[in-house]
Amino acid sequence: MIDEKKVEKHYSQGSIIDLILGGIKSMGKTIKNINIDDLALVDEFHIGGLEATKNFINKLAIDPSHHILDIGCGIGGPSRYTAETFKCKVTGVDLTKEYIEVGNTICEWVGLSENISLQQASALYTPFENNQFDAAYMMHVGMNIKKKKELTDEIYRIIKPGSLFGIYDVMKTGEKDLIYPVPWAQTKETSEVNTPEYYKQCLSQSGFSICEETDKKDFALNYFKNMVEKINKKNGFPPLGIHILMGDNAKEKIKNSHINLKSGSIKPYEIIAKKN
Repeated sequence: MIDEKKVEKHYSQGSIIDLILGGIKSMGKTIKNINIDDLALVDEFHIGGLEATKNFINKLAIDPSHHILDIGCGIGGPSRYTAETFKCKVTGVDLTKEYIEVGNTICEWVGLSENISLQQASALYTPFENNQFDAAYMMHVGMNIKKKKELTDEIYRIIKPGSLFGIYDVMKTGEKDLIYPVPWAQTKETSEVNTPEYYKQCLSQSGFSICEETDKKDFALNYFKNMVEKINKKNGFPPLGIHILMGDNAKEKIKNSHINLKSGSIKPYEIIAKKN
């Protein structure tokens, strides 16, 4: 099993909030006038950014009365999009203490603290009651979780009957070994990519029905093409961007992800499932 402490160490930097503040200043903004669209450049830490979040979250049939669970919430970009868009309550969990601290601080900046609660916890052992949430989702999280059946069992336990669970993960599609580092892992040691078929098997065994599947490979290729063009045009990263969350070797991680995607080893994939 992957050591969760090693996963947390991979994502921790100790300086994320300062880097974000520096990026905000470089944009000519302050924490008093920054908004969630500005912050999406850094806090939507997955392939496709805010566009991917909108396409994915809008499939979960959320309304203002709902309480939504964001699994592996990172610094809270999708949580803030969901709370702001649907005027609902969102709880997020993540292994990385620094992500939770940064995420809650940003929620205060944009006035969403009353709607959003982010807390440190393992997705495999959450502190929630049975049938507590109206829907749940995770975005680029399962690549660090080996025990996917335990994960789907836990989500099944804590969402209400008839509720939707959305997964948007990077999944395995070929036999080639991945080139590392990638955004979710420095080496193979903390990487647990698996196939869409395995995800669906775990979901079905836990009691979910598969409602919808979407192959996002072409979307991802276009996303990386545009990202590389922007980096080359500006001769580097923008003031705010997901590179802040990737650390010093962000460019290498992005390059390797693009290579792995083009080689057919991986692709981002969406699955929407329903608790029976």
